[in-house]
Amino acid sequence: MTGRKKWATVANVASSLLVVVTTGVESGVNRLRVVRIAANAPGVRLTPASAPFVPEIPHAAVELERVAIAESDILPGDGYDEYLKPFRTVEDVHVHAALVAYLLGVARRHRFAQSTIEQLLVLAIATRTLAQLDPKAATTHLALAGVLATVPRVVGDVEREWSAAPDDEWTRWQRDRALLGVASSARTARRERAWSTLGA
Repeated sequence: MTGRKKWATVANVASSLLVVVTTGVESGVNRLRVVRIAANAPGVRLTPASAPFVPEIPHAAVELERVAIAESDILPGDGYDEYLKPFRTVEDVHVHAALVAYLLGVARRHRFAQSTIEQLLVLAIATRTLAQLDPKAATTHLALAGVLATVPRVVGDVEREWSAAPDDEWTRWQRDRALLGVASSARTARRERAWSTLGA
């Protein structure tokens, strides 16, 4: 296996890597599989890389040069349908669950309005519930879209109160809040596919 990824979150502290690879084109469709490899396997090179936000979380560029693959290293099933597509949903749910939990902590420490804390609690319960649902289901995707549409409004309420009492944490938040806009086009496409599936 040979390939390169510009940056992968926490790859430089992982013991193994899950890599989505192409096995070629079949009937006009790029066929994908997922392969598990040891991070220290011959042919694997990890180079520390920086992300544009949250620099406290390490990243690395991953280069693979003729890495030997055993049959047992290849995960069963289609790489896109079974792993890559559901992962994006799982990632969105858990990243936003962490975001809401963090902001809930900020709101409690700064004694923000009870109404703001209540809105964060609703989102916390919603993301916890979404984490227990089928990440492939169209209804899960639509419920997640509803949660993600609500997040900016609640974040705005938190920011209005937080900016009145700025601190070092507020400065870091301003630095990292761009993370909220990552993959917005993919989320829109997922929402549209979900509505199309239910409509059919």
